[in-house]
Amino acid sequence: MKATKLRRHAFKFAPLEYRHIGRGRVPAFTLESTGGEVQSNSHGVGEGALLFGTMRAYLGNVVVTPLANWIGEHSPFVFAVKSEFVQIVPKDGLVYFWWAYLQTLSFLHSLPIGTGGTRPRLHVSALAQTPVEVPTKDVRERIHTQIEEFAASLWSQYMTTEQLLENTIGP
Repeated sequence: MKATKLRRHAFKFAPLEYRHIGRGRVPAFTLESTGGEVQSNSHGVGEGALLFGTMRAYLGNVVVTPLANWIGEHSPFVFAVKSEFVQIVPKDGLVYFWWAYLQTLSFLHSLPIGTGGTRPRLHVSALAQTPVEVPTKDVRERIHTQIEEFAASLWSQYMTTEQLLENTIGP
């Protein structure tokens, strides 16, 4: 499932791009403030959306958008997405388990190469056809809960730090 195309809309944060995603397994990414001034026709996703990068060079780029209250916002909250991501909606709802799983080497090595010239992309249909072997639901739930709790704490600390820096040394 792809992100929804929005009509002209003001966003508090710049559209999410691959450059906003750090290395390693940290369930947060950079939120680049726009002050609500940037208006664009962008794709948008809501809170708790699991996004998977489709460009071959960025297949390990996976994020879950934070919940609004974690970043001091009101729900529902929409994040703009500029780069090429697909939104994955797990049937079990355990987005943080899947966030971790989609970054594993075993999963990434099982993906088809993708198509296209100089910037090959993985098609959504090929992604959906990729076989997966996952732990039992109780194990997935435990992993999801632990990562979600970490993400909530991390986003709270991130926003507190951003506010401190903005208030003391400026944007």
